[in-house]
Amino acid sequence: MCFNRLGKLHDRAYELRCHRVSGLNLVVAAIMLWNTVYLERAVRYAVASGRSIVGVE
Repeated sequence: MCFNRLGKLHDRAYELRCHRVSGLNLVVAAIMLWNTVYLERAVRYAVASGRSIVGVE
């Protein structure tokens, strides 16, 4: 995931970099949650439709 100038932080102050990185961590966590929720829904739908999925009972 890239942000701003190809993922490079150009803030000179350490505090500004930490603030920006914290925001990016929050965005990444939200994306991971979104993917997990919808992947689980897709797996449940596939199992309910009778499809065999390896590793899911």
